[in-house]
Amino acid sequence: MKGVAAGLIHSGSQNNLHQCVQHHLFLLCPNNSGSSFLQKILATSQQTWNLPGEGQHALGFAGPVPRADGNGYIWASSPDWVSKYRNAQNHDWERARNIWYFQSRSRNPKAKVFTSKSPPFLLVAEQLRTSFLDARFLIMQRNPYATAVGIRRCRRVLGDIDNEAILRLAAQHLIVCFDAQRRNIEDFQLLAACFSYEEMCDEPESVEKKIQKLVPALNDIQLRQKIAVKNIYSERLRNMNAEQIAQLSSQDIAILNEEFGPSEALFQFFGYHLL
Repeated sequence: MKGVAAGLIHSGSQNNLHQCVQHHLFLLCPNNSGSSFLQKILATSQQTWNLPGEGQHALGFAGPVPRADGNGYIWASSPDWVSKYRNAQNHDWERARNIWYFQSRSRNPKAKVFTSKSPPFLLVAEQLRTSFLDARFLIMQRNPYATAVGIRRCRRVLGDIDNEAILRLAAQHLIVCFDAQRRNIEDFQLLAACFSYEEMCDEPESVEKKIQKLVPALNDIQLRQKIAVKNIYSERLRNMNAEQIAQLSSQDIAILNEEFGPSEALFQFFGYHLL
């Protein structure tokens, strides 16, 4: 127990997760919306098995991968790719479970909860529900303007320098993601804890209670921790929306509003309004 408490990491390759895992917890969240921080927090629990990265990027993942198709961070802006991802015939979830178990890690070899996050999973929640034992969901989203800034930063890293095109694709991507999230909330409300990035930052204890109500085994989850995320920052949980949105010029906002406008009611469903 002393070694586990000190953070000793156990490998799924050396433990039979098919016997010990009783619950599967999937984080459904658009990319650039705080899911990496939350996944890191889940990995601090003594009751979780976790992958070193996103489920879609695990070695041997049996399904479409956005970056491989050139759609990194804006995959939902392509109707053809969304249709491809939602096609159950393009996934082998049994194989995915096996490779995830093998590559996962835990602080406790007897942990009972397997967790995974991969933004495109928000498109296939029903497939996850029917393919994994006691599948539960954490459904989260973030202010779309702040998210668009994060997407623009990541697309630029990939070499995309057309600002207007990036913002339009980001907006189109987010509209599809938010629509999918609304459907997920309606379809899986009894199997999910639903909250926003803003609530996680501003009312972390409330979100902890929602997670623990959904999966009682996660009674050691603490959101107020200093966590290193994506080699970009390492600090305690705080709402970064204001500094993200401040990076948008008036012209940037006008471009986003032109795309977001027809879907204003969709964003209002989540409590967000056009700038």
